[in-house]
Amino acid sequence: MANSTDSSIPSPVVFANSLEFDGNDGLWSTFAVRVGTPAQLFRVIPIPSSGETYIPIPEACTTEDPSNCAALRGAFDFDGFPSKGFDVNASSTWSNIGTYGLDLGYGLDYYDAAGNYGLETVGIGFPNSGLPSLSSQVVSGIVNKKLWLGMIGLSPVASNFSDFEYPQRAFMTTLMDDGRIPSLSYGYTAGASYRLQRVAGSLTIGGYDQSKFKPSNQAFPFDQDETRPLGINIQRITAGNTWNGTRSMLDKEIYVQLDYTVPHLWLPEETCDRLAKAFGLTYDNRTELYRVNDTMHARLQSTNPTITIAFGATDDPAALLNIELPYGAFDLQASYGFYDNATNYFPIKRAKNETQYVLGRAFLQEAYLVVDYERKNFSLHQALHPASNVKEDIVPILNQKYSDILANQTASKHHPSAQTRRGAITGITVGAIVGLLILIIVNFTFVRWRRRSKATKDGEKDGSRVSDSVEGSDGNSAEMHAHHLYEMHDPNYLEAGGTSRSEIDGILRSELMGSIPPNDEVVQNNTNVQERTENGSSGNVDNFQAERRAENGS
Repeated sequence: MANSTDSSIPSPVVFANSLEFDGNDGLWSTFAVRVGTPAQLFRVIPIPSSGETYIPIPEACTTEDPSNCAALRGAFDFDGFPSKGFDVNASSTWSNIGTYGLDLGYGLDYYDAAGNYGLETVGIGFPNSGLPSLSSQVVSGIVNKKLWLGMIGLSPVASNFSDFEYPQRAFMTTLMDDGRIPSLSYGYTAGASYRLQRVAGSLTIGGYDQSKFKPSNQAFPFDQDETRPLGINIQRITAGNTWNGTRSMLDKEIYVQLDYTVPHLWLPEETCDRLAKAFGLTYDNRTELYRVNDTMHARLQSTNPTITIAFGATDDPAALLNIELPYGAFDLQASYGFYDNATNYFPIKRAKNETQYVLGRAFLQEAYLVVDYERKNFSLHQALHPASNVKEDIVPILNQKYSDILANQTASKHHPSAQTRRGAITGITVGAIVGLLILIIVNFTFVRWRRRSKATKDGEKDGSRVSDSVEGSDGNSAEMHAHHLYEMHDPNYLEAGGTSRSEIDGILRSELMGSIPPNDEVVQNNTNVQERTENGSSGNVDNFQAERRAENGS
């Protein structure tokens, strides 16, 4: 977890990676969640299209399935025994809602499923990790084998059941409302099991990890449909280093959704056909997957062709964002649920219409996605795969509330406090008065000296007459009268009490208020502030896995 600049501003949360790769349609880097009381532990993948949590339940595995079916679907051992899936009867905090269809959208076959819904406690990461745990979260027990692994939703859209009178807060919204994260934004890359050293996925809530990508400096606005905000135009798809050299796979611009709920790239049928020809793929009508035979698989691994996807509103080459994927990102295996034995396949699917164009999880193995709900845009970047010993570089994304707090803190650091200003004004006023008194004394002394000089000269001319006149009057009274009269009407004194003080106030006000940057500027500057931290959950993951190895050894 990143350190925030102030205790009143929460830090982004680095979602604890399970350090394992799971799945029956590829090997995917998963993340740890705790569900129920006492906590039952699962490995899940994040999804953008929902704010709910989906967990396999015991009914998801039957006697016809492998004996370790629940473990294959992401369930850790529970209470010292292999878990069969999330057991609602073992949790004291489960509150049943009923059976409803999964609200995942898009009309893809993968989403045609139902779940047993309830409200339950959901926590991020492993036990004793110090990461947040939230009560009364929407949880769905799933059975459908197309949704093999559990999922945790990153959408802030509320869930509704039967009607819209009682919306249930999304997981991300609850984190935000409870002051656990600085915004609803996040950064995610899916990881890469095919790299020489397996690279775990990275998920940062309330910010992003700048060490995981090469900045592209491009942002794309949200789609108007709040349930499908991550829409983007693809101008080109190019296959490189194929048997026929470099070839175009796309004739015209298409509009796609980024949805890593599914692993595949759902593309126009003609694009799939071109890719099949370029990579020697065979279409399987039963599973609707593009298979790769052993001969072609070895050849593709040897030549390592690439696919480059160009994003942008226009086809201007200077304005395009290119994300390149090596063959390894498409070198997946489908196993139980699709085939009895692990079978090589290429993760593309034929879309039935334009509404089904989707870039799934396979794409995000080589791309880093930053979703900024505060500015209603997102950005894509070429993912980097740093070594595990490279420190995270967590950058927070602040919502308006925390941006204002930061702006006030920044202004206070660059300008004196009200107490300091009052002290400065008091010092100036006292100094002015002291200076004025000195001026009065000097002027009075000079006037008295002139009078005495004149009296001396007159005395020399008129003898004792002038001397008698002066001595006969009240000399002290005259001197006092002259002094007080001058002091009362001295123009310098009035200026110090009026014009000068107004001038001081005006200068301070303009200096203090005029130089404070607008809130938007402060927010922008803060967005670029980098905070280096280490993943605080690593130790807990290591300890937890060490305990598991000890238990397995015993």
